[in-house]
Amino acid sequence: MRNYVQRGDIVDTQNWTAVAVLAGGVIPAGGSVRVVINTVAAGASGPAYVEGVFTLAANPAEGWVDGWPMWWDITNAWLTGVASDVYAGFAIGAKAALAETADVKLCTCADDANVVTTTVAATTTVAATTTKAAVPSTTTTVAATTTVAATTTAAATTTKAAVPSTTTTMPATTTTPVTTTAAATTTAAATTTAAQDLFFDPAGDDAVSWTPSGSGDNYEQVDDAVRQPNAPGADLITSGTDDDYTVTQTVTFSGNSASIDLWCYGSDEMGGIGVDLYIAGAWQGEVALNMGGMEAWDSANFVGAWTQAQVRACKIRVAFTGGAAATVKEVYGLVNK
Repeated sequence: MRNYVQRGDIVDTQNWTAVAVLAGGVIPAGGSVRVVINTVAAGASGPAYVEGVFTLAANPAEGWVDGWPMWWDITNAWLTGVASDVYAGFAIGAKAALAETADVKLCTCADDANVVTTTVAATTTVAATTTKAAVPSTTTTVAATTTVAATTTAAATTTKAAVPSTTTTMPATTTTPVTTTAAATTTAAATTTAAQDLFFDPAGDDAVSWTPSGSGDNYEQVDDAVRQPNAPGADLITSGTDDDYTVTQTVTFSGNSASIDLWCYGSDEMGGIGVDLYIAGAWQGEVALNMGGMEAWDSANFVGAWTQAQVRACKIRVAFTGGAAATVKEVYGLVNK
């Protein structure tokens, strides 16, 4: 296909700000935010992720639940749950007030966001106004006061388009005081977060041919549980043919997966790197990665509806796809629901 350019998860991005953006930092670009792989000087350009899950600075005064829409506040250089300068994506996991970082799934289109506004203050008030056609007026208001380390106020407005409107006005009729601990913003959010662990790491050598840099088994060089965009330690393996690893048994989720991402940190400057997933009795098909000729993260996505038991029984393969040599420092899996 002659018009193919690239996968598009990593693109060259200009730093239009007046200061250098450090590796792992954010450059707002149009209607999206991008996370740079290496430090990019002011006015210069460098490779940056436009999709993926990243840990970024977040407004410590706010708390939110898993899946909450996120924006990037350019002035303060942090994530916020309040509609701000640039839409960033949605929260992966809940964030308690006082936490200074949060995980976000980058999205490149503001259409992915619901119209939601979140404000942090001393009292929590949740009010909703809904417009629908031919629906008799109803009155509902839920107000709550939450005692946490800091207190969160969330307001949400939802409007459904292309529906003849009947306006519903909602005066306050019900007030429910709630007291909780600093461990979570709401009981529901804390329960949901604790119930799932979607990451899995190498846990043993199945069949290996790569050369480890340190003592111990091959999998021990690449099992640090470091998540992108953070760089792992110095331990590594140097290309052989294929390394196959069993995985940790801690991954926990209900129902079926939508897909699985295999993330790999390595250098393909001198040779190629690929990954494959063995699950439900079959290899899914090797995918070549592209680190851009440097040490960097890249991932492959494998689509399938797999159970928790099938994921725990899977294997990760790190493959050498040709060239002089390649090195890998970290590999892990992420279940997408």
